[in-house]
Amino acid sequence: MDLFWLAKDDILILISSSLFNLVVGVLVGFVEINFFTVIAILHFLGLVYVRFFEVVTVSHIGVLNERVLGNKDELVIVDNFASNRGLVLNENF
Repeated sequence: MDLFWLAKDDILILISSSLFNLVVGVLVGFVEINFFTVIAILHFLGLVYVRFFEVVTVSHIGVLNERVLGNKDELVIVDNFASNRGLVLNENF
């Protein structure tokens, strides 16, 4: 399973579907809709399930890893308090 992450406004976004990543990228890039507006619309329509996690320590990474890999249709948005923490998470996947 492909996992991608985007760093936007100090928020780490893990997307577990390459197709979903492509669709959102096209909507945001060409239609110029705000990324989070697209997510909110898809969530409202029931097309994507969104969960929020606060990553405070590296020990949370294992739990996050299990939850992401457990549901391939799930979008996980993680508050990223430090830019290097995002790199640590990315290396874990």
